[in-house]
Amino acid sequence: MEEPIVITGAGIVSAIGVGMKETLASLKAGKTGIGEMKYLTSRHRDLPVGEVPLSNAEMMKMLKEHSTARSSNGEDNANDPRWDALKGLLNNT
Repeated sequence: MEEPIVITGAGIVSAIGVGMKETLASLKAGKTGIGEMKYLTSRHRDLPVGEVPLSNAEMMKMLKEHSTARSSNGEDNANDPRWDALKGLLNNT
C-alpha cells in the first residue's frame, strides 16, 4: 500500500514575486520578470535576466524578522507568506 502524500506548506521565490499570492497575481497580470540586472553580479550585464527582486541582505532581514516574531509569539510562519519560500533559499546560501 502506498503512503499518502500530505502537503503542509508551499512557497515560491521568483523573478515575478515572493510568495504564492504575489507570484500568482504576477502570472495573471502577464508579468515576465525578465529585465536588466539589479542584484546579480556578472560580466554579462548586457543580457536580460529573470532575477529575484530582493537582495541577499533583504532576504536575510526577512529571515531574522521572522525568527524574532516566531520566537516571541510561537507562530510557525509569523504571518509572513514569504517565509516558506525564503526559508529554503536562505538555508542553502
